[in-house]
Amino acid sequence: MLARFILENINLPKLVPQICGRRQCPPGWHIDRQAKQTYNIHYIFKGTGTFVKNGVSHTLKSGDMFISCPGEHATYTASHEDPWDYAWVSFSCAAELRALLAPDVLHNPAAGRIFSQMASSGDEPAKEWAVTGLLYQLFSILAQMQNIPPVDQGYLSKAVSYIEANYAKDIQVSHIADMMNLNRSYFCRVFKRQMGMSPQEYIVSYRLEQAER
Repeated sequence: MLARFILENINLPKLVPQICGRRQCPPGWHIDRQAKQTYNIHYIFKGTGTFVKNGVSHTLKSGDMFISCPGEHATYTASHEDPWDYAWVSFSCAAELRALLAPDVLHNPAAGRIFSQMASSGDEPAKEWAVTGLLYQLFSILAQMQNIPPVDQGYLSKAVSYIEANYAKDIQVSHIADMMNLNRSYFCRVFKRQMGMSPQEYIVSYRLEQAER
């Protein structure tokens, strides 16, 4: 019996893990996360607590993941009666992946295996390789949960790179589409599906982000 399948060369976007770990929180454990330049995903193995981001409060339990992004202010507090046991990973990533990180909270108990392995990779000789591979597995789960397909033939990656290299200039969306030999409407649909915003909105957002820095 032979079972095989062919993979498309989709040029996976860059993912760079920086810190990961696991914490068994003491009762009432509290963190006030000021605006940082990294992404963070926490996974709760057990316990309860509260996650507050952008003024919205979420009560979280086992199997929940909560996400904080660069520039966002968030707080999280473990319960006094049943404090969290959680793992987390802090990382930077390509802009094409931001649509997958848009939800504040997701629930998927299957992700616990990945976080457990990441948190226990510290003693491995090639821990950077191990954690990066596991992080890609986590993003595979996020993509399936949100039904977001891979980047279409690298178009999005090229568009984002062009915008970030030329944001200070007068950028025309039609010009970007022409450079990639794409219909403007199709290009805008692909971009918004992956990024959660139109190309023009991304240009404005990136300019504001650079101005703040």
